[in-house]
Amino acid sequence: MTTVIFVFAFSFFIIAQNQFGFDLNESQQKKANEESDFLPYHTVSGSIWFMLAIFLGQPESTDSFNRGESTMSEYLYFIYFVSSCVIVIVMLNMLIAIMGDTFSNRKEFGRQITVKDHLGYVIDNWYLISNSFENKKKIKYLITAFSSDDIVGDKQILNQLHDEICHLKNKIKIEKEGHQL
Repeated sequence: MTTVIFVFAFSFFIIAQNQFGFDLNESQQKKANEESDFLPYHTVSGSIWFMLAIFLGQPESTDSFNRGESTMSEYLYFIYFVSSCVIVIVMLNMLIAIMGDTFSNRKEFGRQITVKDHLGYVIDNWYLISNSFENKKKIKYLITAFSSDDIVGDKQILNQLHDEICHLKNKIKIEKEGHQL
């Protein structure tokens, strides 16, 4: 993509050098040089910025294409149109490739991701199990392995959950003692 941007940027730069005509006398050439300074693509860096603006969807004004004697305006409009189309086509192809890759990854690992999400939900709500089931011995446990990356990030969360569970157990215990009196 950078190659495409540089190719079109240098095309604009080369045409900008010729936009004000070849067959001018010295005074006309001096005036043309002063006027060419207002072209956004007159310098190499300006032409690269001009193409980056087109690439990012913020095209510069095309009013400068008709400056001077307008001998190069057809070429400038043509390059502008072709560069815009090429950039759109390339960007759409990149979007399609990214979406296709995401879909294929999701399809390949879809069942594993679903099971992992369900297990994560069970673990996140594990502290509620004592409120839901009176006879814990009838519960069948599902034993699974998580990757070490998941565990490292979850240690702090698990510690917070443990503290909350202890706090809730103490609170429930105090309430039970209060109701028994």
